This record gives sequence, C-alpha cells and structure tokens, in this order.
Amino acid sequence: MTAAGRNQKSERRANLSSHRGTKQITESLKFAFGNFSTEVWSFSEEEFHSLKSSLVLLVPEDLKRWLPGVLERIYSDAQKDERLVAFDDLIIYLLDGLYLGRSEGDRAYMQPRQAELFVGFSAREAAGIVKWLEAVEEFSFVQICPADYESALRFWRGKAAN
Repeated sequence: MTAAGRNQKSERRANLSSHRGTKQITESLKFAFGNFSTEVWSFSEEEFHSLKSSLVLLVPEDLKRWLPGVLERIYSDAQKDERLVAFDDLIIYLLDGLYLGRSEGDRAYMQPRQAELFVGFSAREAAGIVKWLEAVEEFSFVQICPADYESALRFWRGKAAN
C-alpha cells in the first residue's frame, strides 16, 4: 500500500471514530434529556455563537430546551475542527455551578444565579452533562479554564448523584 493510501485509510478511520464519538454523545444526551431541540444545526456560525453567548441569560426552562443541542453541536464541531470551538470555554463557565476556582466575591454573586438556572435539572440530565464534560476534557477550549472545568464537573457529578 502506498503512503497516500495509508493516509487515506487512517483519515477514514479517524472520521469513523469521530462519528462514533459524536453518536455516543448524542445518545447520552438523548437518554438524559429525551428528544431535545436540534434547531441549533440550522443556525449559521454567527447565530450559533450568539446563542451560546446568551445561554446564561435564559430562564431555566429555555436553558433546558437549548443546552443539549448546543452541547451536541459543540462536540461535533470540535471533532471536525477545533478552531470552530476555540472560544467555547464560555460553556464551561456556564456549567460551573460552584465557582470554586473564583474569588469569594465572584462565588457570592454567581452561585445563587447558577443555582437558580440549574434548579430544574434532574439527576439523569446532570449525568448527561457529566458525560459531555468528560468527553470534552482534552479539547483546547477546556484547557483555557482547567479550574472552572474541574469545578463544573464536581457540580454536575453532585447533581447526578442526587
């Protein structure tokens, strides 16, 4: 087999593995949230970025509607090209319900807001978010905010256990 043939085969294998990973995340999120909105797939990059940036402003019911689709698309986009999710550390900040890596003032301000935002999430939904967080651990946008990532993971593991 030529070097070009081996490269093509390796690339197909990586794409298949990427597809399997995305499919597993989708299945985990569907198990956790039921049939969630897939509208985010029809959004342009600008519209999708705008939605991601405004998730923290949503009421809890709307957050539950949009979050699973957003998480699914972020994971899929990262599998294709991590440059598409370069600034998605904002999702980690959103999911950090404890703010353990932050100052006392930040925690005092944000923890009540985050508690209100996530109050309606069930243990099953929290477990789906934990699976997503574990799946994105090595992505570049998580490396921007490791303390916030660990805090978010701890928060959602706690909710999943209840």
